[in-house]
Amino acid sequence: MDTCSLCQRTIPDSESEVWRDDSGTSVSIETSAEPLVVIDTPSGELWVCERCYLGTLPSSLSSAQLRELHEQFAMEYRDRGRFAEAISACERALKFGDSADTLALLAYIHGRLDHHTEEEALYRRALAIDPNHFIATNNLQRPLQ
Repeated sequence: MDTCSLCQRTIPDSESEVWRDDSGTSVSIETSAEPLVVIDTPSGELWVCERCYLGTLPSSLSSAQLRELHEQFAMEYRDRGRFAEAISACERALKFGDSADTLALLAYIHGRLDHHTEEEALYRRALAIDPNHFIATNNLQRPLQ
């Protein structure tokens, strides 16, 4: 169980997920019962629950911290299959400027929704920012096949 740093609410764990790496080795991953992310701040880790994320965020967070928070929630929503919310979180992150990582994440989500035109355009935007972006480079081939 983890606790939201903002509201002090304890978020229970859900059942562990088992992931396998390329060699077939199993790893047990602990997940929370609801979206909960952590970002690093100068004063330490900041744990943010979904309720607080969707509410009013602290004005003390920098633009970089807000971008990271939105990206982390986008990944959390993606992993839970909540693609509309993942897109919204990516769009919130992009309000702080384009990022190859955010664009690649958004492209991946659009791909999962079979929005291949958007997926390809977003991967290309990511590569325009970072021509060596690993995820964009590798995943750009998928919508073209």
